[in-house]
Amino acid sequence: MQQLRMCSPRNRYDAKSLREVQSRKVRIIALKFDAPKKTHRRPLQILFSRMPNERLESASSTYVTLPNILLLIQSPIIHKNHKPACTNNAEHAAQLARADQSGILAHSLPHGISLTDLDQRLEKWIKFHNSTLMAATIHALALPRDIKRSRTHIVRMQASYREDNNGAPGKFFRVDRAEAIEMDQARSLGGAWPESLVQIGKLREESEKRRMGTVAAIGVECYPLAVQIVPFGSLRDLSPLEIVKDWEQVLKRDVQNAKKFTRFGP
Repeated sequence: MQQLRMCSPRNRYDAKSLREVQSRKVRIIALKFDAPKKTHRRPLQILFSRMPNERLESASSTYVTLPNILLLIQSPIIHKNHKPACTNNAEHAAQLARADQSGILAHSLPHGISLTDLDQRLEKWIKFHNSTLMAATIHALALPRDIKRSRTHIVRMQASYREDNNGAPGKFFRVDRAEAIEMDQARSLGGAWPESLVQIGKLREESEKRRMGTVAAIGVECYPLAVQIVPFGSLRDLSPLEIVKDWEQVLKRDVQNAKKFTRFGP
């Protein structure tokens, strides 16, 4: 699926064009504000949302500012190198299976959960909280103030498994801590961090080269799994947003309550 071509912020979506956008397999979130266009604003309500069936890793996002409306539209990114990505996914699954068979990490896992199970549950949890994680990343990196910070900073988040999840994907994990760190510090963490940051850098360069906006990311750590980098692409001017300073507390609260994203703030 191709990236949506957005209209200019000066233009308005009429009913016909809005239906055309809704007919595509994309996630659409419209936020309404009560303040003038050029002021910093907090969202008052969510107008509509359509969720895609695509995997989280293939999602990109675009913000478009209209008079009193901010549209967040997510659509799949088509990568030319999808075959290597598929190969990496297969190798990753094989590594998890070998680790489970050897039992070397069994003492570090929750009771009755294999490493493969933990990895799959983390993926479902991230998918459930995708929009919340994206909002937290935007505010943590202060992108409304300087969109270029997506190149120099990343969010590092540590999560742990919840025994009281009752099979609900939104409750599989809790957020223990989260912080914005510089890319150089992230590279020094070792493990899968350095290579993952190289891949994110390539994705960002490709996106910016194609004038599709920049890419920000959050690194999710859940021991004993390797860090999982979650990218949020096609980010452009976010200056209309007011930065939520206590973003970490908001993130912890909303994840703990398994809250589906409607707004991000106190």
